[in-house]
Amino acid sequence: EPAVLKSEFTVPDASILVVDDNKMNLMVAKNLLKHTKARITVCMSGEETIALVKENKFDIILLDHMMPHMDGIETLKHLKSMNDNKSSDAAVIALTANAVSGVKDMYLSEGFDDYISKPVTGNMLEEKLLKFLPEEKIIYTENKVSEEKSPENTQNDVSEEKETSPVFDVNIGKTYLGNDDELYAEILDMFCEMYDEKTVELEKFVSEENWSQYTVAIHALKSNALNIGGKKLSELCLKLEKAGKKIKAGEETEENISFIKENHPVSISLFEETVKLAKEYLNK
Repeated sequence: EPAVLKSEFTVPDASILVVDDNKMNLMVAKNLLKHTKARITVCMSGEETIALVKENKFDIILLDHMMPHMDGIETLKHLKSMNDNKSSDAAVIALTANAVSGVKDMYLSEGFDDYISKPVTGNMLEEKLLKFLPEEKIIYTENKVSEEKSPENTQNDVSEEKETSPVFDVNIGKTYLGNDDELYAEILDMFCEMYDEKTVELEKFVSEENWSQYTVAIHALKSNALNIGGKKLSELCLKLEKAGKKIKAGEETEENISFIKENHPVSISLFEETVKLAKEYLNK
């Protein structure tokens, strides 16, 4: 069911911090929250988060779990131990691409107030705003814009049938973005642009056998691929990430190293193919 955003409320007095080491995720979250009129600050690390809460009082902090250097759990522990944290009352919500069972209890036991699994949708974000913002900051509006998108949706269904493939499914990508065509084009553009840098980075980690950094990088590619509808690439990245995590945990190390070495080139060519299809879509 495509998430068509209904602007049934705005929160112009709410202050939200979004923390993620992945530029595309920040851009998606910012755009999905735009219509709520909330004041949104973004940053890319735990260290920056700590500096920001010394100066600002946020109502909600959306905090990515998997970040290099200082992950979300370490950041949260630091936030809780600070005595100069102006946002100590903020609800801290974990952002995670690991939607495995029992994950909610894990985040709650670590001290998070809640969690959202990626790719994030507008509806999920709105739900958390309503749940955690003080009632006086929520302004309910009457205008339902949910019908706005329907005419173009029906005509698109036919034309998009052709370009829907497991490698690149436009409909999946758009669903995550509340069917915002403009935002989808921007996100696709970003995805195509990160190809060179990301492949060099991944190749480097494989050749150095730096499996922990490889795991973080492939994890990021997994959610970016799903955001644009690159289902096949996302699924392979998940398998590679699981292998990387097993190496880190010292389980079946040899087996998982050979799995990555064999399948890493496959992921790169899938990445290339996904980018090619995305560019064709953008140039239509």
